[in-house]
Amino acid sequence: MKYSRLLICVLAIVSFCSCERDEDDKVGLTKFLIYDIADPPINSGGTDEIKCIGIDSENSIWVGLNPLIKHNGQFWETYGQDIFGERNCCVNDIDFDSNNNVWFGTYNGLFKNNGEAWESHFYIAEHPFHTTIRCVHCDYQDKVWFAKGGTGLVCYDGTDWTTFEYQNTFPGMHIQKIISDINGNIFIGCHDALYKYDGTEFIKFYFSKVKGENMNIQDLDFDKSGDLWISCRSNLLVLRNNEFIEIDTNDIQNPLWDDYNWVASSVAINNQNGEVVIGTWNTGIAFHNNQNTTFFRGNEFGIDSTHFQINELAFDLSNNLWIVTRFGKIIVYNEKGIKL
Repeated sequence: MKYSRLLICVLAIVSFCSCERDEDDKVGLTKFLIYDIADPPINSGGTDEIKCIGIDSENSIWVGLNPLIKHNGQFWETYGQDIFGERNCCVNDIDFDSNNNVWFGTYNGLFKNNGEAWESHFYIAEHPFHTTIRCVHCDYQDKVWFAKGGTGLVCYDGTDWTTFEYQNTFPGMHIQKIISDINGNIFIGCHDALYKYDGTEFIKFYFSKVKGENMNIQDLDFDKSGDLWISCRSNLLVLRNNEFIEIDTNDIQNPLWDDYNWVASSVAINNQNGEVVIGTWNTGIAFHNNQNTTFFRGNEFGIDSTHFQINELAFDLSNNLWIVTRFGKIIVYNEKGIKL
């Protein structure tokens, strides 16, 4: 009798755990969520266009538009003119240093948040500083690199500001993205070409399908092998051993658009499986794994394809893919089920 009661208890516990696990599985089966910045729970009250997204080491989601919004795992917070000023508080780019300080490039200067206080930088050295910051990047030494007005390159080491003036010390035209490798090299994606700064000199890398055509780099990201993926105006490239490899994108291009109008606006690497995700402005989103490409258009997320123009992509710590668009939509996607 004792053994029978024990068996019944064990079976009851197993049954309870199984039911609880099944409920968890059901919760995680949702493959995508869509937030509209104009609707609850956000209600940002700002512009429709979302410029950028960044995910910190605590898995908080920072989304740059006008104003800035943040998802802390439970609810959305909004930061507006009280932080960024009245002229224009549009956030163009976001990055994080090793202490999880958040750096923001805006139309109204460079800003930093350490979790409690905000710092702003409007003037550098003894002269007025161009306040438009189009991109910002924190390297492995916690130096902050950013582009002032899209042309001049600036490095801040926590004490000193070093400026590489366009056509004087920095040859690139219209800086659009900055990234660094583990060796301390800085890669600057520009309208005309890709530049590498090794601490001493700038080295130019150039690729063009059409003679005389600029690269018009939109985004940069490294994979686990150290290969640099480059999304451009009309193609997707990999820089491997200082040589460009062009990724065939014919199968993901919208046949209604020609090569020139096809824009690979963003690229992100899934570090769990090495998959490369490509966001576009006029076609949709593609998942590329070196063997085949899976493609999604806007209507597969319940969005009009004409409004499914992607500005940036990012993976969070739970391997959810966050997609921000030019028209006020934030999409969270995970083929295995979203877990926030």
